[in-house]
Amino acid sequence: MKRILKKAGILLLVFLLGTAGTALLLNSESTDNRSDFNDAVFPEVMVDMNDTLINRMYGYAQPMQADFSRDSVTPLDTSKKLTFKVNPYDSEVRVFLMRSVHLMEVKSLKIRRLRIL
Repeated sequence: MKRILKKAGILLLVFLLGTAGTALLLNSESTDNRSDFNDAVFPEVMVDMNDTLINRMYGYAQPMQADFSRDSVTPLDTSKKLTFKVNPYDSEVRVFLMRSVHLMEVKSLKIRRLRIL
């Protein structure tokens, strides 16, 4: 019985020393990942749903691959109207393009060009 407890104690000691050594080794460098970001210049668009902003969408400098962007599902009430809030930052928004897909008719795509009022 003493032999088993001695082996277990040694194994626990080796484990604790290994864990402590690994933690010290990995945390020895300063990993300050903060960087100075420039001020935002591309607009962001949000859907206003009962005074709650949902589905924040950001502007990009170049077209993105659809594989790397996430879709957003926006629920509609019976009026079928959406209110968008645009934070233009330093940009001027002239045209707003929206693609809508009905869940029951996946093949029907509508791309609309909306005027900014």
